[in-house]
Amino acid sequence: MKEISIYGNQKFFDSVINAVRHPVFVKDSGHRFVFVNEAFCNMYSFKQEQIIGKLGRELFDAPCNRILEEHDNIVLETGIENTDERHFTDSENIKRKVQIRKTLYTSNTGEKLIIGTINDITNIKEAEIFLDRAVEKQKQADKVQTNLISMLSHEFRTPLTLIMSSTEIMEQYGKELTPNEKGRFFSNIYAGIKKMIGMLDDISVLGRDDLEDSISQLEKFNLETLCLDIIREIEVRFSVKDVISFKNLSSYSYLALDEKAIRQILTNLLSNAIKYSARNKLDKRVNFELRTDSEYVTFVIEDNGIGLPEEEQARLFEPFYRGSNNEGIPGNGLGLAIVKKSVERYSGIIKFRSVNGSGTTFTVKIPIEKEKAR
Repeated sequence: MKEISIYGNQKFFDSVINAVRHPVFVKDSGHRFVFVNEAFCNMYSFKQEQIIGKLGRELFDAPCNRILEEHDNIVLETGIENTDERHFTDSENIKRKVQIRKTLYTSNTGEKLIIGTINDITNIKEAEIFLDRAVEKQKQADKVQTNLISMLSHEFRTPLTLIMSSTEIMEQYGKELTPNEKGRFFSNIYAGIKKMIGMLDDISVLGRDDLEDSISQLEKFNLETLCLDIIREIEVRFSVKDVISFKNLSSYSYLALDEKAIRQILTNLLSNAIKYSARNKLDKRVNFELRTDSEYVTFVIEDNGIGLPEEEQARLFEPFYRGSNNEGIPGNGLGLAIVKKSVERYSGIIKFRSVNGSGTTFTVKIPIEKEKAR
């Protein structure tokens, strides 16, 4: 077989390099381009004759080229391969991530050249981000599961103990108990069961995704009446009176909303407002406003309570999270997570403003449809 020599065949060399799909370039020790392949030209939308013999600063923006030349110098001075990752906007105005790899080549005459390749690693980086997010999401799920088990173990222990002790007393001394005493023990059992059912309902809300079913079953109801009912229930529960100041600034009397979801949102927010009111403040009033406009029904709940430290506010809606300043105040850290979940299920908006030691204001906006309001 006849041997084919390719040495000195520049045309053959150019053909091979141009067949490489990754951009390839060669620079001299003065940072001038002495060769680029077709992929490099396509990447920057230049013709080969516009690049050869030019400095990078004549072709690209100064800040970017300054860094590229610094990396050129490292390769020229040390002979060590240099790899750099940079953002790049291609000829179709798509932002991409590229990896630039440069190595030193010294010719027989001692001339130093930089040979560089550019690899598009956009998809790789996107995959890494996706995997990182998936891992983080799994970590969060594991954390929630661990916290859930811990919370259930702790929170269920008290009502179960109450139920068990009441049941044992009635079993052993039932004949000796008066009707009033029996009634008290039955009330204890009922209260314990109700508390556990309430906690299970709260947990189910966090994992529920039945928005379409809820929307299809909406019925109009009087929003002011619902707000007043919730206020009465909360004041009875916390043994307070005339603490919640309610203002109805709504132009609608009836709205078609998810009454159960609205009740859950308002009950949690108003309960927290009273629960976290500072015990040493004279003004423990909670201001509660109902407003409507053409797009939203808005609830504003403002208290003068203990607030939340600024550095902890980003975690306020995390399940099971409780502020560092609420020691001694009962709770399981699910209330606000449930509120946020309920609001977001209906494409609503929830905002808050809190100052440590000076109270918190929550604003909840739920979208409404004009034909479903009057």
